Order: sequence, then C-alpha cells, then structure tokens
Amino acid sequence: KEVVLAAVTNYGYCLKHAHKSLQRDVDVVLPAVKNDGHALEFAHSLLKRDKAIVLAAVRNCGMALEFAANGPIRTDDDIALAAVTQDPYSLQCMGYAPPKSIVHYAVSVDGEVLDFAPYHLKDDKLVVLAAVANCGYALRHAHRTMQDDLMVVSRAVTTCWRALKHASGRKAMDERVLNVATRHMNLCEHCRLSDSVTNEMIREDWAWYFPNKPLPDHWGHMDVRPFFGASPGWSVLPGSRGYRDDTDDFP
Repeated sequence: KEVVLAAVTNYGYCLKHAHKSLQRDVDVVLPAVKNDGHALEFAHSLLKRDKAIVLAAVRNCGMALEFAANGPIRTDDDIALAAVTQDPYSLQCMGYAPPKSIVHYAVSVDGEVLDFAPYHLKDDKLVVLAAVANCGYALRHAHRTMQDDLMVVSRAVTTCWRALKHASGRKAMDERVLNVATRHMNLCEHCRLSDSVTNEMIREDWAWYFPNKPLPDHWGHMDVRPFFGASPGWSVLPGSRGYRDDTDDFP
C-alpha cells in the first residue's frame, strides 16, 4: 500500500495499475484524484459515488465528471459548480439536467458550451444573453426564438459580427442590428482562431451583410496589406456576395 500511495501521490494515473483492493481504498484513491482527476476512471464503482472523491477529482479536472457514477452525484450543486469552474465543457458530462445557475455560470465563462445546455435553457433569455456576451457566435446554439430576439441578437453582434449568420432572416437584416455590428466590428475566438473559418469566408460574409462598407483591417490574423497606404485595402462589389481584394493587384 505504501508503495502505491507514494506512486499515485506523484502520478495519480498510476491508480490504473494498482490492485483492485487498493482501487477501493479511500486513502489511496483520494490522493490519486487530487493529483490527476482522470484517475477517477479507475476507482471502484462505490467511490465514484463518493462526494469527497468526485469533488476532489473535478477540482483537478472538470471533465473527470464523466467518470463519476450516473445519477444525482453528477448534478450535486457543489460538484457541478466545481466542475464547470475548472472546465466549462464539463457541462456535457452532467447526466441529468443541471441547474440553471450552473448553466448560466458555465456559458458566461465560455459561450460555446451553450451547445451542451438543456434544450429548455437554450430558450432562456438570461442564459442565452450570458452566452452571446462571452461569444457572439454561440448564437448558433440558441433556440430559434432567441435568434429572432432583438436584444439577444444585438448583444451577440457586439462580440462577433458573424453572429448575423445565425440570427433569423429579419433580424440579420435589421438596420438596428447592422448598426450595432458595424459600430463594434469584433470577431470572437471561434472565428479568429478556428481552422474551419478562413479569411476568404470572413471577407465574403462581410460583403454579404455590408456591401457598401470596407472590411476592417484591425484583425492581425488577416494579414491585411493596405492599398497604397489606405486602410483598409478591400473593395466590395455593392449588392453582391462577391468581393475584390485590391491588394492582389500589387506586389
């Protein structure tokens, strides 16, 4: 026991190789999950229902919640809060519908986890507002009634103008919404850093929604080269989804 205890204290995942009798020993499992929450996977099933064990695991790694026993333990208020505090994406590991307060907190930390919220909370204005305030593009995960809500859509485009793609048709073309989008001109992390979103897609989307406005050049990732010192260097063909990059004409 002393040898195993020394091992799991420094490398919790070693619990995988411990004897089954030690995998049900609280004195061994607790230091293991404190060191590495994923070690909960190898704990005895009885300990996966133990609040102290599960709480220690999710405090180390929120996603360790997936190894907790199915049932109320996953939505225990203390455990759920500790899990989403450590990793908002642990929201997807809660078997039962988590409390609204937990979901609200999780989406306020990372709006994209709205995708894992219970269906009825995707239609909750306070929850959706918290999500789009953090990441406008999270509007894509909201219920369609929220995608047609002026306040929600306006808040979404303040953090990412490409949220217009997921607003209802009438709200996406609402002058009030478009004015808010052009006043802020922000892009969320999903659009700035995702490999699935190319600069060309960003330019085309801008041309579609704002055919008479030049594309802003203040996003460093776009590597914009000004047209003869002008800023920006983009020319959009009015009324069409096409665009022309003036910088392509010059070395």
